[in-house]
Amino acid sequence: MADSDSETHVGEPPSETGRRSLLRAGLGIGALGVLFGAGGASTALATPPPGDPEDPSEQLAVMGAMLAAELATRDLYQAALEAGADALVAEAMALQHRAYADAISGATGLSANRPSGALFDEWSARLVTSDTAAMASAAAELESSLVATYQELVGVLDDGNWVRVISSIAMMEARHGVVLATVAGDADDLASTLDPDAAPLNVEELS
Repeated sequence: MADSDSETHVGEPPSETGRRSLLRAGLGIGALGVLFGAGGASTALATPPPGDPEDPSEQLAVMGAMLAAELATRDLYQAALEAGADALVAEAMALQHRAYADAISGATGLSANRPSGALFDEWSARLVTSDTAAMASAAAELESSLVATYQELVGVLDDGNWVRVISSIAMMEARHGVVLATVAGDADDLASTLDPDAAPLNVEELS
């Protein structure tokens, strides 16, 4: 029988032991290997990628926008950590998004040094807080919006390597959303936790 101190009940924020177990499951031991093996608030309504989707330069711009989004997401988690949010959750997520940015940078040759100021500004009021449950609830929404954005881009990009990279990232970020919803105590509605109704990010506003 499980120790009552380590039990996590649906709809309740988990204990520190529970958070460790959730993060191990949600981040996945092989997450970074998958990525690098493959290739080295309210969100605005989505718009199609800018320009001609068959233009390689426009497709590179789209990847650059997602690189900027990943860097901004990393910075949001880092700012939440500095604000006093649970270090186990915020630092682990910041490191993951840094890895996703590095994966996109490695696949495209773009420099990973320009986070999206627009994305950071849009989400910072909700995500940068010492209240771990509030941070995790907002972050779960952001992760879901990132996943929805990547899902749209899979059908637009021609470069198979880029598609593999963003597909791997989307898979991991979908798992993040479930972990964060559980940390926030929002996992009582299993259907919406596993299949959230998230709007994609506006790619044109990310750069």
